[in-house]
Amino acid sequence: MADSTTKFSFYPQLKKEIKINQFCINVIEFRLFNYVKISVGLFDTNNMLVDNRLYTLEGDDYTAWGEDDNYVVRYVKARLQQEGDY
Repeated sequence: MADSTTKFSFYPQLKKEIKINQFCINVIEFRLFNYVKISVGLFDTNNMLVDNRLYTLEGDDYTAWGEDDNYVVRYVKARLQQEGDY
């Protein structure tokens, strides 16, 4: 049987600074009174998708959301700053 594995080179010493210009939030799963799972697409200054993050709001974070959808935006911004990748 032929080997069908495709191999890709990886160059960890190469780094490029990426500036995130905007992000898009999509609800992946919603459990009423329990949690919400969201997908966050991160876009650079050329409007190219450069990363996707998955977050789950549950417990106090889910409760704090209430009726203010801007809470989710603030939550995502805070998480991105905490993670410090961009």
